[in-house]
Amino acid sequence: MNTNYMSRAGDGGPKKSAFMTVLGAIERVTGLDIDGDGTVGGDVIAEQDDEDPGTGRGGAAKKTRFSRLAWGLEIWDMVCVAVELIYEPELLKQRLTVIASHFFSYGVRNTHLKAIGMALQGVIGEILIVHLKTPWSAAESVAWDWFWAYLEVNLKRTIDAYEAGVADRISADWKTMMTSHSEAEFGDIFYSELQEVAPEMIRLFVRPRKLQYSTFIEFMQLLVRFSAGPEEYYNQVKPLAIRHMKYGVTSQSIKPFGAALFGVLKRILGEGYNESSKGAWEYVWTSVSRCMADCLNVGSNLVTVSLVAGEVDELQRALDLAPRGQRADWITRVQIHDSVISPLYWAVRDGKVDMARLMINDLLTLRADTDAYYFGYDQLWDVHPDIVGVLCKLCPALLDDLFDGMMWHSGSSGDGDTIRVNYYIRALLGDPDVFPDAWATPFGVLALHGPASIFVHPLVVKVLELKWKRFGMALFLAMEGWYTLILIGFEVVFVTMDAHDCNTIGARMAVGAFAAFTVLAQSFLMLGQMRGGQVGTFVYFPGRSITLPRWVLKHSNALRLVSMILLTLVSFLDPCTNSGSSSSVSSSSNPLDISNSTNTTLQDEEPYHSSGLDIITALVALLLWGGTFQLCTLNHRLSAFIFTTGVLVSDVSRVLAVLCLIILAFATALVRLEQGFPDRGFGTFPDAAFTLVRRILQTDPMPTEGFSLISWIFFLTFAMMSIVGMLNILIAQLSETVAALALRSEAFAILHRVHLSLEVETMLSLSKRRQIWTELNLHENLPFDEGYLGPSGGIQCIESSSVMLHPKYVKDRLIRVRGEASPLLPWPVVEKPEESEDEDGEGEDEDAGSQAGVDDDPN
Repeated sequence: MNTNYMSRAGDGGPKKSAFMTVLGAIERVTGLDIDGDGTVGGDVIAEQDDEDPGTGRGGAAKKTRFSRLAWGLEIWDMVCVAVELIYEPELLKQRLTVIASHFFSYGVRNTHLKAIGMALQGVIGEILIVHLKTPWSAAESVAWDWFWAYLEVNLKRTIDAYEAGVADRISADWKTMMTSHSEAEFGDIFYSELQEVAPEMIRLFVRPRKLQYSTFIEFMQLLVRFSAGPEEYYNQVKPLAIRHMKYGVTSQSIKPFGAALFGVLKRILGEGYNESSKGAWEYVWTSVSRCMADCLNVGSNLVTVSLVAGEVDELQRALDLAPRGQRADWITRVQIHDSVISPLYWAVRDGKVDMARLMINDLLTLRADTDAYYFGYDQLWDVHPDIVGVLCKLCPALLDDLFDGMMWHSGSSGDGDTIRVNYYIRALLGDPDVFPDAWATPFGVLALHGPASIFVHPLVVKVLELKWKRFGMALFLAMEGWYTLILIGFEVVFVTMDAHDCNTIGARMAVGAFAAFTVLAQSFLMLGQMRGGQVGTFVYFPGRSITLPRWVLKHSNALRLVSMILLTLVSFLDPCTNSGSSSSVSSSSNPLDISNSTNTTLQDEEPYHSSGLDIITALVALLLWGGTFQLCTLNHRLSAFIFTTGVLVSDVSRVLAVLCLIILAFATALVRLEQGFPDRGFGTFPDAAFTLVRRILQTDPMPTEGFSLISWIFFLTFAMMSIVGMLNILIAQLSETVAALALRSEAFAILHRVHLSLEVETMLSLSKRRQIWTELNLHENLPFDEGYLGPSGGIQCIESSSVMLHPKYVKDRLIRVRGEASPLLPWPVVEKPEESEDEDGEGEDEDAGSQAGVDDDPN
């Protein structure tokens, strides 16, 4: 590329020094404003004869404006990355490969690299000498020469490949292979080459061959994409390496796999596999395989090896070898350069429940030496903030182990009647600054997706008790008191008094004003939730959903909002508000009248016809009284009954849906058979359906005189299917459901209250939630024994000694280890006590090195 840089800045003014001339040259090359004059070597235009510096493509001679800012940022990014990763050479090589591809697109060629290095040396020298007042000595020159030589070698390798047209060559070869061979043929050739080169690797391919064929094709396409731009591959390589680690692939598998790959290329391309093609594929494979091997090496340790093998004992032995200061990190993270994978999530998502249980129990085991306490609580939640949601979805059985490890009970009661219990609930509660939506906290996720059985766990009960006593009960009673006041007003004004007496219009409008205020308050609450992100998804049709505030997603709140809106309407649309009369008005004078009466005054001798306003008022009455079911939350048994009723309604609805189809089918058939005899109740389709419903409910006898034989057969079949069949099925199903729910009534009662407490919490302002969070002092260390402070992250409660009878009670599960204390030492391995030993642990020998042995976890 023949480029002539021409500055539009004039040559007038003071004569520049030689040093400033050098700075100007550096500015023009690097795109950086070194002298701080607000310009970068002047406004520069690149005049090229054969190449566009922005694209690197050939073309006719032309002038284009060169983006020096973007070019300068690329240079600066390269320097920063190189300094940051100087001690991680493999990762640095990957980043330099990507940077080199960007440089090539700017028109940089290998002949430019030395000039760029000299210019950068001048920039850094200027910064040291002028700005930092530090001399540039021979040591700096030697260091820079080594640094730039290392960068230049790695940049040159990639730019050489692009100059040689590697991308075009790889793409052309791939098109040839796909044109001449099908996917299955390609896969068979690959298998045969692999069988010949490395038969021991065949065992790694356990999936069906057709699926493996597609995998081979995808891998080849990945190589093709790498040749065009390496950035996408490097973004995908970590998950790819993790997936292959799970298959048992190691870095030693890379070399034979590459040999098989080149054998496939040679067989398929034939004479087209010349030196140019071989060099192109070798460049791509070397770059890709080196990165993959590095990821496999970095990500392989004793824990991941045991996970691949699926051996719980191997995992236990691996953890026993871990330094006590790093043991939690071995379980929670495997660092592959700048990416982190979790062995715990690996085990959970692969269904290795026993291994995941071992990890959780080991993480949450409390240990102590003479220097420090060790508790993996913080590492667990820092790396897995969504662990509650993951376990709810994939393995709910592990929630018990998780919550067991978040409690500690003292070994003896202080005065004989109480014991101390530590509840480590900070992560479960959720920092309001991190979770502005109470339903998004781990406790909220547990309420939405957790199994009902987990809500009887003492830790969950304690969190609920904390919320309920601090704000839940007070706000709930205030809210229910307000609705009760409106209900009393409604009963007095709309039921006890004459609803059509204009003398009581003031009282009706007063009740309507209360309802209108409630609607306004709920509207402000929902608006605040929308602004604060406290929203959820309501599915109103399969595949269709709408985002709504959390408040209105609960059915009881939505129904109460509807009841308040309707009560406002019936209060302010009262005919008396427009009649100007103090006497009674008829039902037909209101705007929602649906009766057939045409009288304008109420006549005693005429029957009263319900108006539309009366029907809405009746609906409001049902909704208001239905809302009072919320008061059942104050009593666990009533709360469990309400929750159970909701489950039963779901079961009943399914049976009724089937029963409706049966009624419609037989109503249609009987109308066709008895259409000529309307007095029998089957003259029309609505009459027939209504008659069958009455027969099911046995409200009156069936008029079956004169039925034909076929009509009798149809009717008896209907009776057998609906009355004998479906209704008995419904009774049996409800009996079974009630029996099953009775065993979990306590859990349902607690779950109901948990939902209510979270709903109330969404009404609190963020500042109020922060205040409650601060008052809990969750950052303070919790004591074990008097004067011995343990880990923070929870609260300590004085509980009744009856807690010792609870199945979850574990006597002082803190393992104390004597001897040399160092975070670099592994924990001593103590054999698990035999089952015949004293269950209360009184036979434990603390002098042997631990208290209560290694099996001191909650399980």
